[in-house]
Amino acid sequence: EAVANLAYQAHLLQLSFTDLMLGRILERLKQLGLFDESLIVVTSDHGVSFHWDAAGLPHEEIVQIQASNTLHVPLIIKAPHQTEGEISDRPVQSVDILPTMAGMLDVEVPWEVDGISARAGDPPERKIAAYLDSHTKKMELGSLRAASDASLRHTIGLCGTHDVESLYSYGPHKRLVGRRVEEFESTSSPATLKFTGPESFRNIDPLKSDLPAYLEGEISNHSLLEEDRELGLAIAVNGIIASTARTTKARVRDLVRNASKAVEGDGKRYFTSRVPPGRLAEGKNEITVHMIAENEDGARVTLVNFSGE
Repeated sequence: EAVANLAYQAHLLQLSFTDLMLGRILERLKQLGLFDESLIVVTSDHGVSFHWDAAGLPHEEIVQIQASNTLHVPLIIKAPHQTEGEISDRPVQSVDILPTMAGMLDVEVPWEVDGISARAGDPPERKIAAYLDSHTKKMELGSLRAASDASLRHTIGLCGTHDVESLYSYGPHKRLVGRRVEEFESTSSPATLKFTGPESFRNIDPLKSDLPAYLEGEISNHSLLEEDRELGLAIAVNGIIASTARTTKARVRDLVRNASKAVEGDGKRYFTSRVPPGRLAEGKNEITVHMIAENEDGARVTLVNFSGE
């Protein structure tokens, strides 16, 4: 689950960056006086599903959710001199993009195409199909509307519905992000904590394109590590909680590399998190990691401070 959520967070952050760059391209076209007369098409390859089934859904429902994550391809078309937009529920496939562009530009494609223009007559009847179980078994699917709604609820529950910075506030403790460490009661633990690259936070230049926003580390010598449960962690930047994480029994990169193998713990707990680059100040930054201890109803939180190494 930790790997799936981290991968999904990275995907959404990359998507937000793509959206930013698209906005810059459109603004540049307007500055050059080319936007109005241009035919602009934005589309992509199919997606990938990061949905982690913590609820124990039936296999058929999981297949539907995975299909809704992978089969819906974005397609945004602005015709030359178009001033108003509309949303179409017409079943369009990637093979339809070329004939649609040709029709909008009033040019003839000099070879036979598999698709038809998205603006031509009545839409064809098409079945939704995917290769989900294997590369050779084709599955035909019905409407994916309910599965898409379920996937959206999962994403909202994981990340919320706010701005891009909320993508760093995912997981069961996301409500803590943005609060000061000093607001909470605190205790100390004899456990040892270390994270990779602490020296990279000692002299930050916020204008650099490469910032140390990716953090990973390990916890050892903690009595709770003997229990079969993972720890909730709060990662603070200069005294303000910037992200939260859950520990795993192995490093995330090892879990990804050996996805088909059972994970054998070594008595430690590992964590990986991303902090918003906007939280990093110029110069030296203090990064602290705290275990989150909640009372039974979760109303009160205590932060547990670790020993460094």
